[in-house]
Order: sequence, then C-alpha cells, then structure tokens
Amino acid sequence: MPQKVSNENVRPYNKVVRVREPNLLIVATDHKRYAREDGKIEAQNKKVRAAQQTMIKHQEKVDQISSSHPPAMDTLVKATKTLEKSTKTFENAVEMGRALIGTGSGRAPLLLPAGTTPPGQS
Repeated sequence: MPQKVSNENVRPYNKVVRVREPNLLIVATDHKRYAREDGKIEAQNKKVRAAQQTMIKHQEKVDQISSSHPPAMDTLVKATKTLEKSTKTFENAVEMGRALIGTGSGRAPLLLPAGTTPPGQS
C-alpha cells in the first residue's frame, strides 16, 4: 500500500513541482548564478574583442597615412583622434573585464591582455 505524501514541503514553480530541499536549492541557485556570470563574461569578451579589432584598424590607418609622402596633416590629425578614442574604448572594456575576474564557473575564459590583474591588486 503506497504511503501518503505530505504537501507541506512541495511548492509549485512554473507548473513543475519541486521538493524543497535546502541543498538542492543552493546547488540550483549556484548553477543559475554561474550561468548568469558566464553570460556576462562572454558578452564582455565580445566587447573587448571588438574594441581591440577597431583599435588595430585605426592604428593601421594612422600608420598608412603617416607613411605617405607627404602625409596629409588634417587627415592624420583626424585619424589620430579616432585612434585615441578607440584606444580609450578598449581600455574601458578591459577595465570592465577586470571586474569580472574571479566570477563565473570557469568554463568561459575571460579575454584580457596579458598581465591584467584583478581590481585592487595594482
């Protein structure tokens, strides 16, 4: 004869019944947190990669303009300002990435320049 099951430890969650066990809820919460942090790391990696590619493209443009004889000064000034702006964008992306050091599950690698240290460990 089957035993009668008590409903006091069961709660509905998205039309699925889950048993309230503290250890299982903690593990599930940790997995959700790690997945959310991994998503933030992947999004930041895209920003760092895009900023780096833009900075490299602008550096090549400055090099190309400065190597022409004679270099067009107004074009060179514009290209240099654009390079400075893209370098600042890259540095900001790296700084935001530094804040993510030590987060996530470890499955998503954090793309940062070599020698980057966590915040507060300059």
